[in-house]
Amino acid sequence: STHGEKMYNNLMAIGDRLNCLAANGATSAYGITDFSSRIAALARPLGVTAGEILGISATLEELGVTAERGGTATGRIFQALTQDANKFAKEFGITPKILKEAGFQVNSFAELVNTDLVGALRIASTRAVTLSENNIDLSKNLKAVGLTGAGELETFLKLGQANERLSENIGVANEALKGQQSLLAEAAATNENLAGAYQRLVNDLRESFVSSEAQDFFLAIIEGAREVVKNTKEKLHKDVK
Repeated sequence: STHGEKMYNNLMAIGDRLNCLAANGATSAYGITDFSSRIAALARPLGVTAGEILGISATLEELGVTAERGGTATGRIFQALTQDANKFAKEFGITPKILKEAGFQVNSFAELVNTDLVGALRIASTRAVTLSENNIDLSKNLKAVGLTGAGELETFLKLGQANERLSENIGVANEALKGQQSLLAEAAATNENLAGAYQRLVNDLRESFVSSEAQDFFLAIIEGAREVVKNTKEKLHKDVK
């Protein structure tokens, strides 16, 4: 299949990812999109995938963190991790031994940040919970790595306490991304063309999500897919000529 077809499949799986996640826990599609739009603004440029963003979003909403507070905080935590991984490791006691015990086959926390940013978030948040249980004032540790808001502390601790759930939600989102599920089946059954599918999805998004940030996040994905399809089509015409 062409790159354009893969992008189209990913586009049509958006609804499925939301439905799967919402059905998998105490979340709503609207809540997940609101979280995702806030996290994506800072996390996507750092290489965090759509599936990971959706999984984190679903987990935080299940835990009762508000999108306004938790979404921005998560993005800032990702930025802090990438800005000084060694400082983060020092402040939270993330040693090579602890990394190995957690199942990460890396030699340092900096290496983990560079190869698996969400994995780095998971181990750092788990360490935060451990330190908190030992009556360590985490606000000082977070301040040392440039995180000074109460939202960052709440988000960090809640993700650390729900690491297994976070992994599960990311897995659900990633599986939905790979599969050709209900929307694709419906499109095939009704012989719906790409233009019709695109317009229907845009209309559904506008009707379903009041939040302009949520709309912008998903409409940007759609526009990106359209651009790829357009470029692929132009290339095919040139090859034919």
